[in-house]
Amino acid sequence: MAELERRNLLILLPDALRPDQLGCYGSTRGNSPVVDRLAAEGIVFENAFTVSPVTNVSVSTLFTGCLPKVHGVRLHTSVLARGVPTLAERLRAEGYQTGAVISCATMDRSRGLDRGFDFYDDAFGPEEPKGIKGADPDERTISRHAGTAVSLALQWLRGLDPGRPFFLFLHLFDTHSPYDPPRDWRESHPTAYAGRADGSEKEGLAIKLGEFVPGPEDIAHLNYLYGGELNHTDRQVARLLSALSDLGRAENLLTVFTADHGVHLGERGVWGSGRRLYDRELRVPLVLHGLPGLAGRRVSTLVPNTDVMPTLLEALGCAAPAGLNGRSRLAEARNPDAADDTVIYAETFMPAAPENQRLAVRNRRWKLITPVPPEERAVLLSRPPGETWQRIRRLLYRLWHNRKGRKEQFRRALDVLFGGREKDAYRRIEDRDRQLLGSEPELYDVRNDPGEEKNVYAARPRVARLMANELAFFSSRYIRRSSAAEQLSPEQLREANEVLRQLGYK
Repeated sequence: MAELERRNLLILLPDALRPDQLGCYGSTRGNSPVVDRLAAEGIVFENAFTVSPVTNVSVSTLFTGCLPKVHGVRLHTSVLARGVPTLAERLRAEGYQTGAVISCATMDRSRGLDRGFDFYDDAFGPEEPKGIKGADPDERTISRHAGTAVSLALQWLRGLDPGRPFFLFLHLFDTHSPYDPPRDWRESHPTAYAGRADGSEKEGLAIKLGEFVPGPEDIAHLNYLYGGELNHTDRQVARLLSALSDLGRAENLLTVFTADHGVHLGERGVWGSGRRLYDRELRVPLVLHGLPGLAGRRVSTLVPNTDVMPTLLEALGCAAPAGLNGRSRLAEARNPDAADDTVIYAETFMPAAPENQRLAVRNRRWKLITPVPPEERAVLLSRPPGETWQRIRRLLYRLWHNRKGRKEQFRRALDVLFGGREKDAYRRIEDRDRQLLGSEPELYDVRNDPGEEKNVYAARPRVARLMANELAFFSSRYIRRSSAAEQLSPEQLREANEVLRQLGYK
């Protein structure tokens, strides 16, 4: 390979990171100086979007350059279709050493995302929780802090062959709820806020249920806490880049900074991600650093994350596999003023109630969000066969062996057996979403209404029909490239549903 083609590749992907929190995207909070430096020296895609606000769906698209209908991942519990080549497989075939560090169990290897990686760390020990452990202190740890993730990545990097290029994918979870910034950041950024918006999953659930409707001060405080988590992530990125410099690997490095999806922080009375197709959840940062001659470029065209894989392969001098749904965007980086006729598709099948599942399509001016047609609806099983009794047995075992927290564990065991408060809470979330979303499509003039506040579907029928035609094109053109759907085993599905429960997704 030529010198450019031997470039190392680093993908940094903080979970649930909104671009409007970064200085390079207009924030004045000062929580991202390292990422802002990468942006100033690299390429900023100002209007990058994910095809889904669900992590597995988004990352599968990032890794394959294909739409969800093609790669087969449409739910948290879906498995990547075997017939679809991945970025890691392509680079390993070119001689790259490939490694990934995952910071949440929703992306463990059972989903097929490890394909092509020589090293894929998705094991979580009790010493490294991010804080999502539910009410039971004995529950499985399902996430890790950025500091731990960076340490694991550095351990892998130090053992590499210096004569061969590497590809490292680093998933960071601190910008995902719950929001509890490090003490040193809180002390250096004091606040007088005394309300109930503490960034916890408990208060997040209250928002989802409509029991707590955050006002402007509450939303500002949630942004403050979120900013602290972002700053911690930024500092860990700095630590990683400094270590790469010490290893002599920084001079020939292509760094990509992006996210799987955004998040609602109480706006519109909504908390979290995965259940809406508004821009707060679909718009993501996308920064490329390390391409000669392209420093300081800002690209305003719409860029879906189907385009990341082909863009990176072109930048590394590698041929892209046939059949990708995305295309390289280096041409736009070289000519930022090029005309933009991009149309972007998005979907969420995360809500368990099929009538709350949504599809969306947008261009520079208009965005249509519509309920999923009945023939396309996907139903996420709330419990696979045998899960109820497995959970009861596990909880009763803990109740017997652990003197602390017996009352809470016994309550949870009864909840599992009889339906209880836990099951009722998620039924109420679906009911509230049904009320908020309604059954009618939504059309927004995103050029003049970027906050998507005014639904003009009834007032602009011609535009609505045109956008519906665009959506029909996506639905009819792209087909799955695998003959049979891959599925998690019953035991894997039980574990996956337990992780989603701890995260507050079901």
